Amino acid sequence: EEELLKAVKNNESLRLSFTLHLTETTSIEWETIVWRGTLYIRVPSCLLPEGSKEGFVSLLEYAEEVLQCNNVVVCLRKDRPDR
Repeated sequence: EEELLKAVKNNESLRLSFTLHLTETTSIEWETIVWRGTLYIRVPSCLLPEGSKEGFVSLLEYAEEVLQCNNVVVCLRKDRPDR
């Protein structure tokens, strides 16, 4: 994590994957990029499982508290079935 925080402070572009285990059999992966104090999040194209909201909030908290992000951009596919 130390190298990660150093790269964030140097405004390097970082691609990060967050895998959140919601239950023993269910997990969700969030693809993100951190660049210049902004976290860009690609919402998975599949239907999100129960508990994803809490996982998403945890991701936002991590971005604010650990990565020190000032902004978040959330990217959704236009043709999502739950849009």
